[in-house]
Formats: sequence, C-alpha cells, structure tokens
Amino acid sequence: MLPGTPVAADSTTLDEAIDDFVMALREYGEDWEERLHVAPNHKENWALVCFLNLVTDEELQDWVTGRPR
Repeated sequence: MLPGTPVAADSTTLDEAIDDFVMALREYGEDWEERLHVAPNHKENWALVCFLNLVTDEELQDWVTGRPR
C-alpha cells in the first residue's frame, strides 16, 4: 500500500506482490495523467507521477523494496 494513493497490491508471494504493486503504480500514473490530476485529493501526487515517468520497472522494483542499486 502507498499512503495517499489508491495503490496497493496483494499476492501469494513477495515477488508477485512487488510485480503487482509496480503494475498498480503504472496504472495510477496513467489514470493521474488522464483525469486524476484535476481531482483535489490527487493533485499533490504530481511528483510521484513524474518519478514514475522517469524510472524503469526494475528501478521501480528497487524503490519499492528499498534495494540499493
């Protein structure tokens, strides 16, 4: 779960949950750009969306898990 966003993932293994979470983040970024950017409770997430647009899925997995690069 990512506080302040509707992003969460749940799975039977940690690796699956991480993959699902990355996919959920990507979907949130797309939804934010399409329509959520004008919603008052999502406006402040612009930095997260910018970050999502700059990183690869592998980098995002490292960020989610806290693994150093």
